[in-house]
Amino acid sequence: MDPKTTTDLDSKVTTGQTDFGTPVSSTPVTDKATRSAHDAIDRAAETAAQAEQRLRDTAHQSEDRLRQAGTDVQQASEQAYETARSYINQHPLESVGIAFVSGVVVASLLRR
Repeated sequence: MDPKTTTDLDSKVTTGQTDFGTPVSSTPVTDKATRSAHDAIDRAAETAAQAEQRLRDTAHQSEDRLRQAGTDVQQASEQAYETARSYINQHPLESVGIAFVSGVVVASLLRR
């Protein structure tokens, strides 16, 4: 409910008017019930606002952790690539042999 509507309703309740222009009788019981209802709604709104804030905080923390994990994975893959490249440059014949044997193993597994 927007603030204008709430203000209009509050003023109608305090002045004792309805939408039809007929006066509303105000008794201590109705006043107490109205205050209790307003208090309950205010507490529910506060609880909802706190829950929303906790949810937003948790989402931001999760986003930060996922971003960091992505960065870590990217750095690890770049390091593994550089290590493999360095090994291939230092040991070209062994690299060809390893690639050949790996190809034979993969081909034999795929035939089954």
